[in-house]
Amino acid sequence: QKLYADVLRRTLVAVRPCLVAEEYSEEAEEDNKRRSIGKPIATALGIDHRFCDATKAERKQIGYVGTQELHLTISMHDPNWDISNEEAEAKAWAICIGRYFAIREQFWLEKIRDVAHQDVVFVLGDGHVDSFAKLLTDEGIGSQLVERGIGLTAENSFCMENGLRYLREHPDCVNEQLL
Repeated sequence: QKLYADVLRRTLVAVRPCLVAEEYSEEAEEDNKRRSIGKPIATALGIDHRFCDATKAERKQIGYVGTQELHLTISMHDPNWDISNEEAEAKAWAICIGRYFAIREQFWLEKIRDVAHQDVVFVLGDGHVDSFAKLLTDEGIGSQLVERGIGLTAENSFCMENGLRYLREHPDCVNEQLL
């Protein structure tokens, strides 16, 4: 958290963006009992802050499903009742990456569209860096990566890598109707 705060502070001082946008929400703050680190830093520097992640109600509205819900559904509804927990988790990540990341990232873009052609610092998880940068490029919005891997746990990295491997091996899984 200290490294993240230091990198963010240095970036904000150097860039002086009009906005710090964050892959987080007030609802997530309450649910996780973890306050945003970015919001007080932005506020202290006189920079606007905006939470951009969808709430539970908004996720339902936009059709976003996360890895935990997918994992449970895959585990409970395997047609042969023989999928291992490890495979169900890898498949859940694969489907989330291959189908649902784009929905979530499009939601974020809509949250910042009004300032997207100005300097904005967007704080997001490492797994979204490449796909969100591609979305921005596809929309004609420039971006620059400041830092990767801050706060990335070995467990999260393992889950992402397994999901990506599963997606390469089973690309059609993203089209399965699970819910």
